[in-house]
Amino acid sequence: MANVRSYYVSSALLASLICTASLRGDESSISKKAFEIAVKPFLNEYCSKCHGVGKPKGKRRFDTLSAVIQDDDRLVDFQDILDQLKLGEMPPRKEPQPSASEQQAAIDWLTRNIDVYLQN
Repeated sequence: MANVRSYYVSSALLASLICTASLRGDESSISKKAFEIAVKPFLNEYCSKCHGVGKPKGKRRFDTLSAVIQDDDRLVDFQDILDQLKLGEMPPRKEPQPSASEQQAAIDWLTRNIDVYLQN
């Protein structure tokens, strides 16, 4: 029950941070905070087992991603994660699944930050 509550709190906090950033125009620092609060834990919990240290599947490591999309290679990583989440392909069905709010928070952050990168 505590885990479910913390996921809802993280998702609500992420949404609040994004809204606040839009109002203040301080999107970069808020985006980094949102990544640390919601996206990085999401990647660690649901992606790093297969795409982390050791022999990452598909030669894709997501445990080293940062809050800033630094180049086109990182853009491809983030876009692939977004696509797989939207298609429901990842995490694999036999693995633990994120809650709807966790998944939506990750999708929202990824979508927004990919758009920001492409606009620059």
